[in-house]
Amino acid sequence: MTPTSRAGLVLAVLAVASSLSFGCAPRAPLEGPPPPPLVEPPKDAGQLSLAADAAPVSRGDAWESAAVDRAVSDALAEKKLPGCVVLIGTRNETLLRRAYGSRSVEPAVEAMDAETIFDLASLTKPVATSLAVHILADRKALSLDDKVSRHLSAFAVPGKDKITVRQLLLHTSGLPAVAPRATFARGGADMLHKIAQLSAAPAGSRFRYSDVGYVVLSELVAKVAGRPLDVFAREAIFEPLGMRNTGFRPSSGDAARIAPTERKDGVPLRGEVHDPIAASLGGVAGNAGLFSTVDDLGRFARMLLARGNVVASSGAGPGTVGSVPPSKVSPGGRILSETAFHEWTAVHDVPAGLRTPGWDVRTTLSLNRAENLSPRAFGHGGYTGTGLWVDPTRDLFLVFLSNRVHPDGKGNAAALVAKIGGVAVDAVDASLGRSPRSKLCVGPTEPGIDVLMGEGMKRFAGKRVALLTNAGARTRSGETTLAALKRALGDRLTLLFVPEHGFGADGEGKIADGVVEGVPAKSLFGARLSPDDAAFGLFDVLIVDLPDVGLRFFTYAATLHRVMRAASARGKEVLVLDRPNPLGALDVDGPTDVPAGSFVHHHPIPLVHQMTIGELSWLLHAEEHLGTALDVVPMRGYPPRSWFVESGLAWSAPSPKLLTFDAALAYAATALIEGTNVSVGRGTEEPFQVFGAPWFKPELVLRELAQAKLAGVQFAAATFTPAAAARFANQPLPALRMRVTERASYRPVRVGLAIATALRSVHRGDWDVTKLDDMVGSKVATAVIEGKALSAVESVYAKDLASFARRRAKYLAYGGCENDPRPGTGIGASANGAPLRLQAAPAAPAAPGGLGGLGGPPASSGVRSGVANDAVVRDGGA
Repeated sequence: MTPTSRAGLVLAVLAVASSLSFGCAPRAPLEGPPPPPLVEPPKDAGQLSLAADAAPVSRGDAWESAAVDRAVSDALAEKKLPGCVVLIGTRNETLLRRAYGSRSVEPAVEAMDAETIFDLASLTKPVATSLAVHILADRKALSLDDKVSRHLSAFAVPGKDKITVRQLLLHTSGLPAVAPRATFARGGADMLHKIAQLSAAPAGSRFRYSDVGYVVLSELVAKVAGRPLDVFAREAIFEPLGMRNTGFRPSSGDAARIAPTERKDGVPLRGEVHDPIAASLGGVAGNAGLFSTVDDLGRFARMLLARGNVVASSGAGPGTVGSVPPSKVSPGGRILSETAFHEWTAVHDVPAGLRTPGWDVRTTLSLNRAENLSPRAFGHGGYTGTGLWVDPTRDLFLVFLSNRVHPDGKGNAAALVAKIGGVAVDAVDASLGRSPRSKLCVGPTEPGIDVLMGEGMKRFAGKRVALLTNAGARTRSGETTLAALKRALGDRLTLLFVPEHGFGADGEGKIADGVVEGVPAKSLFGARLSPDDAAFGLFDVLIVDLPDVGLRFFTYAATLHRVMRAASARGKEVLVLDRPNPLGALDVDGPTDVPAGSFVHHHPIPLVHQMTIGELSWLLHAEEHLGTALDVVPMRGYPPRSWFVESGLAWSAPSPKLLTFDAALAYAATALIEGTNVSVGRGTEEPFQVFGAPWFKPELVLRELAQAKLAGVQFAAATFTPAAAARFANQPLPALRMRVTERASYRPVRVGLAIATALRSVHRGDWDVTKLDDMVGSKVATAVIEGKALSAVESVYAKDLASFARRRAKYLAYGGCENDPRPGTGIGASANGAPLRLQAAPAAPAAPGGLGGLGGPPASSGVRSGVANDAVVRDGGA
């Protein structure tokens, strides 16, 4: 679809969206005076292109959105704000650029226009401060994992010496939200010393949105860059992007274009920063102080959609706004490298939800986030009534600028920003031909158990039910699947099966039968590996809800496979409740051969298969022609090819050693050598993240690994002592510690095989490879034992991966929701379509269709800001 046709279709959809969102009946006239008139944009309004051959197409008036107009009109009438400017666009299109209401209501009324300059408040954090930090990291001037004290000596004190740069960016440093104004009075070293003396939570222990932390970041930028934040940001960000109306401390010559904010001493602030901390620091601070326009932020947003790329334009031709000064970045250059951009926008699981090192994703402060934005969307807000959201999945951005605090400090723009964002998302989705039923994908990720509970239990009328699960399988609210189904089914729940590690997911070795919460429990990892005839006589349908981790050698998928085979032989129904693949964003990788007699290598699939357990059950069902009646209850709101941290679900350990997501991430690599005489950290607090042995020479192995040039991972020499009952118990072991530094480029199978080839090279006489094939298969094990190079080892299974790509594509159930969070790396895709209950005839399942559109949970309430006595009381604006 061309940009023009797409925009035209969006226009038509918005007319429908208006009636759907705000009621079909004619609206009664507003009481009192009508809201200020709309101020139309110039006819040649457009945007700076970030693509050399595709200048943004400005739709201007042609993309009128009745829904947006009505939403803003309502907010103006309710005096939520005096006026605003809205810019909605894509990388190559301007869909809407419009000013509404008044720029000023006192001392004189002034009409708003699209050239108005706004106090961005906390939008300063991502647009200037965090990006400046990432640019410096990209230039190797600092690392996000540096202790702040390495650069700022004031933080070399107990309680502050452990704070990292990353924690400041994520608001997990423990620093308070605000501080007394006297803290900032003298700035510089004096200010840092006072901040270092403030009471703080332990670093990394909690999420506390901290203006203080971002003030520290601005000092960090100044120290490392050798010039203040405002100067560095102008040189490294604003000038290269052509953001000619963006900066700190605007000149007096721009006063007439600046939207005033709150009264100070009876006169509205105009050109003077509203934020009290930034004001105390002369207008330049890491938390606030930046001024800008929608057009400049549109340029910034397009850089975000281009993943750090920028192509400067000059002149006022079609698709540009005014004259753009020459860029300091050559055409085709970048503000950030691909790696650094990924780091800036990579989702982190913080106690309050999800953030990136600089952006909000979905937290308790996401007050202006549209509910139907995709899980990949990120953005930020500002206390003065500003917001910027970018949805890479939809190639969509929203810039909303207002001065909602004018003139009396009241007003509220967050709900309006969220509403406009939601309208834009719906319109773009419809323009792309997505089914209206895609609404079923909107909202937080809900595992299959939540979807099933919402449907009710009618499907089980007159049937006895058995359940295969453990305590790691939970509803979104945290209730175990066993507890939820016991409550819903009562006595119809007749039997419980438990996999390896038992119901509590905390046992080792063979698991015995027993009773769990009053339900008879039979182990499938003890005397038997699948249900026996007697057990099958106790139920009619078997529900399976297992928290798999997406790796072939993790036993839960193997247990499911055995159960399906046994059920097929006895004509029993199996209902699989789907849930996220925690490592679903990893590239498909690894050998597919099946060693004879192996329990875990139960089917020719790669070690990393990138499928949910529901999708995998369909593949197994079809490829083995199982006669069982299989049904899968899909998840709602699940983003395919995503990390567990993007789901919004709480991590519940699926096994005793995978207590954290990071452990699971490392397990995917180091488990490949676990069958050999190497300890991989069992019996320590870092399972699978360290590996060593009494004969291990870290420096030599490290040298071999360096030659492999492994992406996304770092190694460092270490020592660890396994606890009792672990391999090499109570022996201090020379070792290497592994840390995943960039999930997007991390390939655990390659990492694990690189470790294996390094061990074979360095420790040929000490490393026992007898059981290496237990984890990697005989062909790969043979290649390693023969001393082949890593590339040669990988070539052993390259053709098998290509074959699996074609096989796998048939069973992907979520391709119609959102696309791959890492574009271009997937190997399979399903057709888009309406949400589909996956159900097949006994022998030949139909290929599942896609599930349409997704988004995050509704925003929750935050804390307003204000000034009380001598302290700045502010904890919002994210």
